[in-house]
Amino acid sequence: MKNSLHTKIYDLIDKAETAEKHNTEAAINISLELLKIPELQELPLEASKNLVRIGRCLWIKGDYDISIEYLEKALVFCSEANDNYALVDALIVLANVYKSMEWFNSALLNYGKALVIAEDHKLKELISKIYNNIGALHEETKNYDEALEYFEKCLNMAKEIKNEYIIAISYLNIGHIKMFLDNNEDAKKDIIISKEYFDKHNRTIPLAHSYYQFGIILKKEGNYDESIKSFKDGIFNAEKGKDSSVLFRIYLEIAEVYILLDETKTAEIIYFKALTLAKKLGMSTMLSNVYEKMALYYQKTNNNIQAIKYFNHYNNINNEIEDNRMKEIRKSIELQSKLSESKEETKIYRNLSTKLEKSYNDMKVLSKIGQAITSTRNIEKIFENLYKNVNHLMPADSLTLGLYNPETNKLHFDLSIEKGEYLEVYSMELNHKNSWTVWCYNNKKTVRINDFETEYHDYIESEGESDGDEMNSAIFTPLVFEDEVIGVFTVQAEKRNSYTEADEILLFTLSSYLAIAIKNASKTKELAKLNEKLKIKSEQDGLIGIANRRLFDEKYTESWEVSVKNKENLLIMMMDIDNFKDLNDKYGHLTGDEVLKAVGKILEEEKDENSFVARYGGDEFVAIFSQTSKSRFMEFDNRFRTKLFDLNITLNIKTKINVSIGVALITPKKEDNMKTLIYSADEQLYSSKANGKNQTSFITIKK
Repeated sequence: MKNSLHTKIYDLIDKAETAEKHNTEAAINISLELLKIPELQELPLEASKNLVRIGRCLWIKGDYDISIEYLEKALVFCSEANDNYALVDALIVLANVYKSMEWFNSALLNYGKALVIAEDHKLKELISKIYNNIGALHEETKNYDEALEYFEKCLNMAKEIKNEYIIAISYLNIGHIKMFLDNNEDAKKDIIISKEYFDKHNRTIPLAHSYYQFGIILKKEGNYDESIKSFKDGIFNAEKGKDSSVLFRIYLEIAEVYILLDETKTAEIIYFKALTLAKKLGMSTMLSNVYEKMALYYQKTNNNIQAIKYFNHYNNINNEIEDNRMKEIRKSIELQSKLSESKEETKIYRNLSTKLEKSYNDMKVLSKIGQAITSTRNIEKIFENLYKNVNHLMPADSLTLGLYNPETNKLHFDLSIEKGEYLEVYSMELNHKNSWTVWCYNNKKTVRINDFETEYHDYIESEGESDGDEMNSAIFTPLVFEDEVIGVFTVQAEKRNSYTEADEILLFTLSSYLAIAIKNASKTKELAKLNEKLKIKSEQDGLIGIANRRLFDEKYTESWEVSVKNKENLLIMMMDIDNFKDLNDKYGHLTGDEVLKAVGKILEEEKDENSFVARYGGDEFVAIFSQTSKSRFMEFDNRFRTKLFDLNITLNIKTKINVSIGVALITPKKEDNMKTLIYSADEQLYSSKANGKNQTSFITIKK
């Protein structure tokens, strides 16, 4: 009986392995069926591999939280099986999940642990995978030179062990990096190599990635039709392989191509597909991306109301992302705790106890710092929290934050602390030859220096002078957000040889927190300004520049409620330009537009602080007068008509420009209908026109 069950188990394992190459959903279903067989627990190695497969497939699908749960279980079985290969594989996938969630410090720590174990046991296939994934992590943080170095390491290792699949993956990733480095011709050659292998072996998921990357290169080259074709092939394979992540990215890219081709409606449809997918997956980062794209799309197509809507969604989801980051820190720490508790019971972790303990402690400190700097939008508070906590990670006698200002084209150092004291504010030109900070910014690379005196010539022409105490060691790291260098973060120490490679990695991780926090702080300000700008634009008449019907409706409601509360008079004026159609026909629409602008300008000039004017539609204008009377309105009417008289001369028009006006006045009560006043003013306007035009008709509504 047991033999037959074991045969069934191994048959299902073979089926799951085959399915994983083509269809993640099928692989998950088969692996879950395996979990239902109790005897699988008697085979801890097979059980651990099965759990890793489920975790990996869930990661590809985008179900990150559930993926982590299965991978945590896999780590327990790996320890019981005492299998180094399965343990490294589980750590790699776990790191991949954290990378996809953009929780880079957790990813880096797990890749590091996996690499130590793999190198100790000469697991070359897994070493190549780790090189590949660390390269992908550097790519994610826009550190392309480092990414290329690791992808090439992966390729060389894959060639050494003759693993054709990893070779193809390496070419795909190297091609992607070369594309970012603007080496499109070599990039295409590398991606074609990978594409041919994946197509030949029916590997739908990496094939989708190949078409996606090839489409981006074609888009960059301006070959839009071929780019769309490549993206569509990518969509087909992504849907077939159930890879939601690449499917989402293709949607965003192909929508941009359609915009470039002025096929905006098609682009809008695809953006909504991306939005639906992001909502289905519940991925905040995806929602942030698509909300931003849609806001910019609507802004470009002059749909300001929709632009405001999606910019607000974008702002709200970014706040949610920060909250989620904190939750992921706690999850990561819980995982580290579980590993820490079990490490003394396994040979694998016994040999790594010191390294793991440091990683765990560093994680706790990073968690504290991350929580501190992402809990506020105030840059000064962010910097103070950094200085307060960074000494727990490494020596930090001095801490400096330099941010790039595009208006001055300089690095501005408004925040520098040395031994607890703030230094004076200063700025620096980007062509400064003796500045480590400028070198770091311009080259977009982290610099670790353990002796300024002997190492300066590798980077700068000569040592610059400092206003504070003499420092001998430092790490300079660029602050990069979405491929944009926004500044430089620096930690320095008086002692020589103060910093290790581990410190450099930690500061790099910390800089990613800092860049996000700073960008969010600035985006909050920018978004507020943009929202105000778009709000004003959406409430203004595009031709005349005064308020439009939409804003009038809001103001009228407000004015009515205030007048009811204060028992004050409220007056509505409706105005129409006489014979405007004839004027348009005779002088043309451009002249007609100038007349509308001029009339609107006079209305704006003559209104007082208690009145509001708007274009109601066509050649019709409307105005609200609060706290007024008939006599005060007639004073306005006389001033307006006097200025109107001069328009013929100003605009060089012989046809007399006249207006008909209808006015209604009321002291509204709570039980009154708001529409009554509008209807009455409109009736008075009709009366003015019926009685010969160029006059004002007035009614006071009495109870």
